[in-house]
Amino acid sequence: RENANFTNAERYASSSVDVQRANYQPLLANFAPTALPATQLLTQVLGSTRIPQTLVTVAQSADGEPKIYLLHRPVLMAAQLGETSNWDGQIFATIGEVMGTMVITVRMPNDPFVVSTKVRVKSIEQITEWFATHPDAQVMEPIPTEDGDSEELTTRNIMYLPCICAPSLLRTSGYSPRAAWHIVIPLLADAGLLDSCKVF
Repeated sequence: RENANFTNAERYASSSVDVQRANYQPLLANFAPTALPATQLLTQVLGSTRIPQTLVTVAQSADGEPKIYLLHRPVLMAAQLGETSNWDGQIFATIGEVMGTMVITVRMPNDPFVVSTKVRVKSIEQITEWFATHPDAQVMEPIPTEDGDSEELTTRNIMYLPCICAPSLLRTSGYSPRAAWHIVIPLLADAGLLDSCKVF
């Protein structure tokens, strides 16, 4: 089949599409909080035609719970010359899988790559262990500032998602942080990519 007829899962699983699969580090380096300014990064993402535009963010769902969502193929809408549009200057992305010839679109913020406030985190091993000892928890509890076995990190409100993970995160209703953790970390670990994806 032609690429145009691929589902998103098939497209993102293809090594001919995911050309960075051997090493995502050079791509993720642009998303580091101290790397490119948010506006410059947005310009690069919107202009990307060779690298899959797979992005991940956390947002509050309709029931008030934090969910992890995969956004892809963002587009900046622009009115035709001499015309006006209610969507002019707004950014939209698709979410979920292709349904026949239909896709679901969502509006993205106009400044998606601004740096977030600092968040205190544990190591991968410690987070995995915490979820294992809290089987009903969907979100990890906040880590106290005085916890000496943690560190403060900053990230961006929307980050690049290594494309190898994208086929497994296409549910339009999103994923709890626990579910996303148990999908993404094993995928990266099995591919030997945890070290090169540290920025993510």
